Amino acid sequence: MDATDRERLIRNRIDLLDSLNVHDVIHYLYQEGIFSEDDMDRTYAGTTRQDQVRVMLDLLVLRGPHAYSMFRHALQENYPWLLDKLDKTDVSNVHCPKLFKKQVWRDGRATVSETRLQGQGNVVVQAGSNAVVNIVLPTTVRRK
Repeated sequence: MDATDRERLIRNRIDLLDSLNVHDVIHYLYQEGIFSEDDMDRTYAGTTRQDQVRVMLDLLVLRGPHAYSMFRHALQENYPWLLDKLDKTDVSNVHCPKLFKKQVWRDGRATVSETRLQGQGNVVVQAGSNAVVNIVLPTTVRRK
């Protein structure tokens, strides 16, 4: 999820917590491959409706570049006013930080590379052709 979409969710979090029922959107997110069964179980483990929404939103921001558009689509039928509010949220003071990549270390079995996101960073470790570990630190940068 890019920084502007994440910011839309942050700036509308209270309205989402107050209005949304996860049952109305989570199955669509599962159907579209945004959420796994484990994500659904973690969401439904919340003791109150607001706890469930909170967990769902926290998971949603970690689910890749298409998560926000699928969430928007899930809101269309039952929550058009929330969709409208999200779409009208001013995110002009948010920009997507630049990404810098470099290879740090490599031998015959593994490659370690580093990705920097304007002061934040992550490390990608690839061992062979199948095993990849990517540790990402999400960030939103706001201009003052």
